[in-house]
Amino acid sequence: MAIRESRSRGKIRRGRDYVEPVHAKGTDMAVVGMACRFPGAGNYAEFWENLAQGRSDIREIPAERWDWKAFRGDPQPDGNASNCKWGGFIGDVDVFDPSFFGLSAREAETMDPQQRIMLELSWSCFEDAGIRPSQVSGEKIGVYIGVFNFDYKELQEKESRTIETYHSTGTAAAVIPNRISLYLFGIPDILLSFQSEVALILLIQKYIPFL
Repeated sequence: MAIRESRSRGKIRRGRDYVEPVHAKGTDMAVVGMACRFPGAGNYAEFWENLAQGRSDIREIPAERWDWKAFRGDPQPDGNASNCKWGGFIGDVDVFDPSFFGLSAREAETMDPQQRIMLELSWSCFEDAGIRPSQVSGEKIGVYIGVFNFDYKELQEKESRTIETYHSTGTAAAVIPNRISLYLFGIPDILLSFQSEVALILLIQKYIPFL
C-alpha cells in the first residue's frame, strides 16, 4: 500500500488513493534563471542541442588532463591501472578571471575548480534571469549546493608542491556557498555541512515548507 501525503493549512491528509496536493498561498515557486556546464556544452542551450542531435561528448582522455597510456593496464592484477581511455570532460577548467570576483591570482590558483566554476555559474544564472544581485541583496535567500570529490586537494598535497596560505579555504567544498553569498549578495552566511545528502534534504523539508 502506497501512502501519499499532501499538506493543506498545516494538516496532512493520508489515503490509499493519490490525492492532488493542495498548496497553501504564497508557496508557489518559479525557475527564473539557469546555468550549467557539461562535457561538450558550456551552457544549457548547447547541452539541449547535444541531446536533440543525439550527440555523445564522451571522448578519449585529453593529454592536458593526464596521460592515460601511463596507466593503461588490467585493474585486477596491476592495481592502480585502468583499461578505459574514455571520459567526459568539461572544457576551460583552467580558465578563470579572479579579479572579476575580487580574488587575487594567488588565491585563485589554490581554489578547487569546483569553487571557480560555481562562482561563474552563479553569476551566469543571474544574467540568465536578468536580475542584478544587488536587487535581491538583503532578501531571504538560501544557497544549497552538493559537492563531491577532492582531486584538486590531493594534487596540491603532493610532496613536490608547497602548501599555500589559501590551501584550506581553496580546497574546502563547504566554502563554495560562502563565496557565492558573500560575492553576489555581500552578506556572510551560516554554513551547515553534511556528509549525507539525506540529512540536508530532511533539514530543507523541515524548515522550508514550500519544498
